[in-house]
Amino acid sequence: MSKFIKAFRELASYKELLRSQVEHVLIDQLMHFMNVDLQDAKESRRRFDKAISTYDQAREKFVSLKKNTPGDIVAELEEVLFFLKLMTSHIFLRRLREDVLILHFVFH
Repeated sequence: MSKFIKAFRELASYKELLRSQVEHVLIDQLMHFMNVDLQDAKESRRRFDKAISTYDQAREKFVSLKKNTPGDIVAELEEVLFFLKLMTSHIFLRRLREDVLILHFVFH
C-alpha cells in the first residue's frame, strides 16, 4: 500500500511540474504576442492610416481640377494618384497578412 501511495505522490508532483511548465510556455508566448505582435499591428495600422490620408488628399486634389487645367498636370496627378492607390493597396494587404498571422498564432 505504501508503494501505491508513493506512486500517486510522484504522479501528482509530475502533474504539477508539467502544469507549471505549460503555464510558463503559454505565458512566454502571450507576452511575446503582447510586446511584439501587437506593437507591429499598431505600427502597421498607423502606416495604413497615413497612406489612406495621403491617397484621399491626392484624390481630392485630382477631383478638384478645373476643366482648363493643362494636360501634363492632369497626367502627372493621375500618375501620383495611381501610385498612391497601389501603395495603399499594398499596405492594406500587408496589414491583412499580419492580422491573419497574429490570429493564427493566437489560436494555435
